[in-house]
Formats: sequence, structure tokens, C-alpha cells
Amino acid sequence: MNAFMRPTTYQPDYAVSPGETLAEVLDERGMSQAELARRTGISTKHINLILKGSAPISPETALKLERVLNVPARVWNALEANYRGHLSRLEESRQLRQDIGWASTALVKELVRRGCISQFADRVEQLREVLRFFGVASVTAWNTIWDQSAATAAYRKAKLEGDPVALAAWMRIGELRAADVTAEPFDREKFRQVLKEVRRLTRETDPEVWCPRLAQLCLSAGVVVVIEPELPKARVNGIARWITPTTALIQLSAPSWNYMGVSSA
Repeated sequence: MNAFMRPTTYQPDYAVSPGETLAEVLDERGMSQAELARRTGISTKHINLILKGSAPISPETALKLERVLNVPARVWNALEANYRGHLSRLEESRQLRQDIGWASTALVKELVRRGCISQFADRVEQLREVLRFFGVASVTAWNTIWDQSAATAAYRKAKLEGDPVALAAWMRIGELRAADVTAEPFDREKFRQVLKEVRRLTRETDPEVWCPRLAQLCLSAGVVVVIEPELPKARVNGIARWITPTTALIQLSAPSWNYMGVSSA
């Protein structure tokens, strides 16, 4: 098995309603729908709808079934919750299938390689994993978030048009890495002074020397610096943006120099 592949819980593509369990209990007891209706005070029509899975078992109904059939109400409530939850997941899977291919195969492979996401054989589950990485529930939600993020950032980009999903993924890596770093509140005047020191660092050629110093200086002024190699087709050299009201992020695409834990694979 691939090192990035993780086992997943079996998810059948069908849902078993609690009505089927109720039908089995009635069959074991030799009780008809009409008899159950008389004993519970629920109409025969509604009992029939529950058996077909068309009507839910409400908490009130679960208590009545407990008294009549001696099956705890918590069992009926759990069966109902699991059934409705599974129906929702099946519907979500149907909707997600329409968005398979939204994130390119090359991008997914690279995110897996960098340890940002896990790899799945199932394409729908892989899409779920990419959405989890972005912290959104759907591609529609991603579009809204991306439009807002793109509008509030300052870029240094290549002239060629890139893949917006790849660019957003690169930005997302930056903000996730920045979240692990504690910075002082942004201080405009202090940052101006820091920039003077940063210019002196341009004389250094060894990243092992200037990277840690650069990060330390900027953190003291409320700016997190992340150096993250570019993702396929992101076509971005750098970006500056606010990640909190008091913290700024400068993210650069460059070789994967490791410094202060604020860099990538």
C-alpha cells in the first residue's frame, strides 16, 4: 500500500431504513401493522410509511415503540439518525461526483507528496479530502472563499495564466504553516526598521544563514514569512496578505529551505 494511502471506513452506496428493522421485529412477534397501530395510537397509514422509510421515527414514536415492543427508544433513535445521516452522505456523494476533476490530478499528487492531504483510491473521497484541506464544505463554498482571498492579496505572479485552484492551494499551505507560528502584533514603524536590516541580509548567499534571521526579524514586527516551493501551475513568485487583523503573511515560492519550522517539504 502507498505510504500516503490510509484505510477508509466502508461506506455502502445504499441506506437501510429503521422501518426494515421494525418490520423484522413485527414479523418475529407475529404482530400486524394494524395491531401495532392500535397499541401505539399511531395511524396504520403512518406505521406503513415508517415501514417503507418514507416517514421518520420521531423521539415520541420511539418511546411508544419501546413500550409496545420492549426495544429501547435509544435504539430506534440511533437507527433513525444513522439512516438520515447516511441518506445525506449519499446525496452529498452524488453532488460531489459532479465536481470530480475540479482539482487536477497533478495538484492532488503534489499535495499528497508534501503531506498536506492523504491519498484515497475513491475519487469522491479524494475530493472530500481536498475540500477538508481548504476548510470548506463544497466547491461552491470554495469559490466564495477564493474570490474573497484573491481580492485582498497582493501578488507577484508570472505572466502566464495559472491554475486558480493550484494558486489557492499554495496560499492555503502558507496560512496553515503560519498558523503554527506566534508573531507579535503588527507594528508598521517597527517593520520599516526591520526592512533596513533585511536589505543587509541580501549580501548573504547561504539560506541557512539569512532565512532564520529573516523570519525572526519579521516576526518581531508582526509579519510571518513562509517559503513554500511553487505548486504545479500556480505560477506565483510571492504574495502578501493579512491572515488575522494583527498578523501579516509574506509567502515566497523558492527552493525548500528549512528554517524555524516555517517551510515545506
